[in-house]
Amino acid sequence: MAWTPPTDANSGSGDGTNLTRVTDIYPGNSSSNPFSLTVFNNALYFLASDTTGNGLWKYDGTNATRVGTMILNSINNLLVYNGALYMGAATSGTDFEPWKYDGTNFTFLGEVNAHGTNATPIFWTTYRNLAFFSAADGVHGTGYQLWSCDGTNLTRLSNFVTGGIYAFTFNDTLYFLADDGTTGVEFWRYDGTTISLVADIYPGPATSLLPTPLSAFNNSYMFEATDGLHGSELWRMDGLSDVFRITQIAHQGNDVSVTWTTPGGWTNVVQVANGLGGTNNFSDRSPSIPAVNGDIVTTNYLDIGGATNHPSRFYRIRLGP
Repeated sequence: MAWTPPTDANSGSGDGTNLTRVTDIYPGNSSSNPFSLTVFNNALYFLASDTTGNGLWKYDGTNATRVGTMILNSINNLLVYNGALYMGAATSGTDFEPWKYDGTNFTFLGEVNAHGTNATPIFWTTYRNLAFFSAADGVHGTGYQLWSCDGTNLTRLSNFVTGGIYAFTFNDTLYFLADDGTTGVEFWRYDGTTISLVADIYPGPATSLLPTPLSAFNNSYMFEATDGLHGSELWRMDGLSDVFRITQIAHQGNDVSVTWTTPGGWTNVVQVANGLGGTNNFSDRSPSIPAVNGDIVTTNYLDIGGATNHPSRFYRIRLGP
């Protein structure tokens, strides 16, 4: 069936749902490029450009209006945190630093880049009652570092060459993309105290991850990455406690069968401790057990004689080798 375009150049075509242009922020053929649409104080806030540059805009359901005269960084996110909207902004359009907007006033949060040049802050997410953003202080490394903000104070958390390209929370942990100068851009995590590498997916200095959209799905986090062997493909990150756990301990005569789930391809070792209060004295019971390749696989070990001459016996699994 052929499609016939509408005769009115200003009209649209749909399948029963109305499509309406809300406003023409940048009149004529120029584009306002609205993005980072964020609901705050019962209105829709977003970044857009008009003849005066890129700024903060508000849509109340009827009208779209420019909010103040602040110039916003074109690489930006809007983040709602503790009753305010956080962003990277500047009064002159040259030194972008962290600012917040409470619905009435803009407040300067601090000079991240001591050289008076662009820190280019990008606010990503909240975690444990703090707002997290990436910014470049011009001192530590050649790119971004990961920072936190409590609404008043700014704290640098990393010294990476390039860090905080993207950050999100998952299973009560803050994850972010960073390059420490050795691993390339990979996943790192922050638990409120310590920063550590999640995995070097593409071993060595090569980059496995790009700042592409990520998504939570079925208690996992889905993302695009390459391990250097299979091109850019779909990957999944699970909370370790969700995929690595003992599922059954069964008595079989004088033996004990231990069953657990583990990521495919990992090497596990079964450990035991005997007697009440003996859980601080685990020792290896099995040899290294390589799990079959796959997503999340079930693995089993039969502890020969494990049910004899022991008033109590505790099992746990450790990662190999």
